[in-house]
Amino acid sequence: LNVLIFSNRTDLFIQRLNEVPSLNFSYSDRIIPSTNYVFNYTSQKGKDDRRIFNYTFSGEIAGNIVHGIVSAANRNSGKQAPYKILKTEYSQFVRFESDMRGYLVNSDLSAFVVRLYAGIGVPYGNSKALPFIRQFFTGGGNSIRAFAPNTIGPGSYADPDVIANPQTALQSGDIKLEFNAEYRFNIYKWFKGAFFLDAGNVWALRADTARPGASFSANRFYKEIA
Repeated sequence: LNVLIFSNRTDLFIQRLNEVPSLNFSYSDRIIPSTNYVFNYTSQKGKDDRRIFNYTFSGEIAGNIVHGIVSAANRNSGKQAPYKILKTEYSQFVRFESDMRGYLVNSDLSAFVVRLYAGIGVPYGNSKALPFIRQFFTGGGNSIRAFAPNTIGPGSYADPDVIANPQTALQSGDIKLEFNAEYRFNIYKWFKGAFFLDAGNVWALRADTARPGASFSANRFYKEIA
């Protein structure tokens, strides 16, 4: 059970929340009662394996049990959504992540690695948007390395505030696709190198008039890959 309390909001931050309703909703105080499931698989049987496949799937469902209990107790009677418990709104959403990784170890000196990641979160019922900590981000040293952290997307939307101040970027989405491929090799003892290619983006699940081009579209998403 996660309880998020955001405080110390600056005037500029409040102005930004008022400009983007979905952002305002994702930052509001809320309780996240959720159930998680994680599945891990690896084909590796020993340290000398040359071909390795790893797969991780995770799923999260939030708010259904609480919503059912509150509804059964008739606590929402005469009230309009979003409903509250302990005087705080609770979230309802489903969220899934899939992470596939393949390793081709040529020798003790080099290896070829590929990774494909996909994630999606769908708010519903008592939620208009995913909570901030359940949204997807991309960019940075452990993601798409040509871009600063959290500066990519959503979609083709170009936030003028992010362009002016990339160090404060928190560009998020409900959908994420990411691909990485790299060839790792030893140069000299502990000194190592790699050639790599990273690609991906995040998207909003639904159209957002405050962020044109942010939503996912099967007709154009491949053009928006960073």
